[in-house]
Amino acid sequence: APGIPAAPGVPLQPQSIPAPAITVPESRGGEQLISPPVPVDNSLINNEFPAAIVDEATTPAVDRIRSLRYQASGDNAFRSEEYASAEVFYETATKTAPERRAPWIRLAWCQVAQGRFAEATVNLKKGLRIQQDPTTSWVNGGELYGDQLNSVARVHHDQLLKWLEQRPKSTDRLLLTAAFQKLTNRHSMSREVAAAAIRHGLEADFVSAMEDLTEHRAARDRPPARQAPRHEQGIQGKGREPAPVTTPAPESNRLDEPKVGPEVTPPVPPVPQLHVPEAPTPAVPAPQLSVLQK
Repeated sequence: APGIPAAPGVPLQPQSIPAPAITVPESRGGEQLISPPVPVDNSLINNEFPAAIVDEATTPAVDRIRSLRYQASGDNAFRSEEYASAEVFYETATKTAPERRAPWIRLAWCQVAQGRFAEATVNLKKGLRIQQDPTTSWVNGGELYGDQLNSVARVHHDQLLKWLEQRPKSTDRLLLTAAFQKLTNRHSMSREVAAAAIRHGLEADFVSAMEDLTEHRAARDRPPARQAPRHEQGIQGKGREPAPVTTPAPESNRLDEPKVGPEVTPPVPPVPQLHVPEAPTPAVPAPQLSVLQK
């Protein structure tokens, strides 16, 4: 070592410089946190992933029930992180009742979980275009991910953002990112990304449909308003406000109050009867006969 003399009779050896330690980036869920930069395409891209319009012909009720059962099985597989099995169930649900929105949207989230973002975008657009399904089609992140919403869903969100960074002005990529952020309760981020997508040329109907679905679901999950107990509702009945209590006006002021309607008229005061004393009848003198009458 430098500064330390060699022992007598021992020749000096060149000291080797150790190579610097190479630190391996930490990984989370199999994903490398530090990755090499990817080329970025800043060109404006509209409708990068075209989606066909779904046939909304009404299927028989038995097929809709079967589709719902396939969807429920897909939800169970998704919560268990069995995404390949969940995709089979969701895809079967879409084929059994194509006019149902819910399995199309769930299929998109299942493909996001597998990193197949292009296919996810196509299926999300198919689901948002459906107009005739009156059911609640949106799913909450907690219902889909279960207890892993804050762990597994975060990994999927990070992967989705990296995919968006490659083409940040692609309206389809912005739409998928905004919808997934809505799913995972990142509402402020979702509004910002959706607004950017519309500015870059995305059809506003996609964002409007997404907002309508989420609002419909939020209204369904919102607890009902508290109703006052029966004894506080007065005689108006359940659900009505009690009638206001008013103090009757004094008797002398009732004639001054305005009355509404033809049937409500103020009472007519009686005409006072005047007592006139009778005058004595004057005596009438007897007529006097004139001379001519004689």
